[in-house]
Amino acid sequence: MVTLGIICIICIVGFIGCGMTSKDGRTQTHENQPLALVQVGEKWGFIDTTGKFVVKPQFDEAYGFEKSGLAAVKVGNKWGYIDRTGKFAVKPVLDNYEDELYGFVCGLAPIKIGNHQQGKFGYIDTTGKTVVEAQFDEACGFSDNGLAAVKIGKKWGYIDTTGKIVIEPRFEWTHEFKYGCARVEFEGKWGFIDASGKFVGKPHFDNVDDFVEDGFARVEIDDKWGYIDTMGNVVVEPHFNYVQNFAQGLAAVEKEEKWGYIDTKGNMVVAPQFEYAYSFNESGLAAVEQGSKIGFIDTTGTFVATPHFDKLGLSDNRFTAVKVGEKWGHIDCSGNVVVKPQFDEANRFGECGLAAVMLGDYEHRKWGFIDTTGKFVIEPQFLDAKNFQ
Repeated sequence: MVTLGIICIICIVGFIGCGMTSKDGRTQTHENQPLALVQVGEKWGFIDTTGKFVVKPQFDEAYGFEKSGLAAVKVGNKWGYIDRTGKFAVKPVLDNYEDELYGFVCGLAPIKIGNHQQGKFGYIDTTGKTVVEAQFDEACGFSDNGLAAVKIGKKWGYIDTTGKIVIEPRFEWTHEFKYGCARVEFEGKWGFIDASGKFVGKPHFDNVDDFVEDGFARVEIDDKWGYIDTMGNVVVEPHFNYVQNFAQGLAAVEKEEKWGYIDTKGNMVVAPQFEYAYSFNESGLAAVEQGSKIGFIDTTGTFVATPHFDKLGLSDNRFTAVKVGEKWGHIDCSGNVVVKPQFDEANRFGECGLAAVMLGDYEHRKWGFIDTTGKFVIEPQFLDAKNFQ
């Protein structure tokens, strides 16, 4: 789902270790230790950081553990949720219709009761108990502010955790709340509302993206992109072909088929010259494409790592997966190679400093886990593997 064109390198100071004691001093137990989802044959299970199975492979499909401490798993044609010991918190009784299985937020998850065409959505808690009766034509997961988008007939509105409608259904489409605002489609145009349902500015955009931490949102009018603030004020007029989110006070923008960087007032700081440009990381560096290769520049536009990478993968707090030729490795936030490219596929490093990597072609693939030096901690042996959570 994540493509090269939208990947942004994110580097956050600090790194969460995964020993027997967590960063906040709590002793880790089997209930909270990091686990990774792996596939053996046709079944999925979970291992700990030593490679030992904590939950043996037994599921036909599975997702990683959520913040709720539960993981969605499929047995036969039904979905349920297990805890970190493998015990079912919600037995496999749920249907999954085209990605309509959501995780738990605010202790609740939407489910569909009945068949695909005539079923209705309600919400269950982490024990599987129905808290909000099935009554909605469609439903999304809750936002952190305790509101969830639901569809009644042809319109979308929002409910609270009791199932009470707090924002009347009047929108053609809705999204979750981010930084106090939710993007909505109203009478064919896009805008934002606050938690009371009041519009933040006028909904007159052709397309919008969520607000991000810097307080700006990307907006589109007549095929051109710009930015608004959380009051709905236009801070950079839409006149770019495309734009990235602001980071470190700068944003990558495309103008006349070249990418450069602007400040929050719209002033061009780094002239358009790149084939593609990514957002700056917290080290003050950004990845850019030039001559079909990827390198790194500082905030003045000066190269600190010449373009020689072929592809970027996902990032964690410190490292990014990169491809050179046909092999994958990892670089740090400054663009320095920390794990030389040697794998046929590589994930980002997880919270515990381990990354899932693959050796071999697709038919003969084996997945294992390396540490940040590139050493195998868990030898390649799995048909597939996801990062530790």
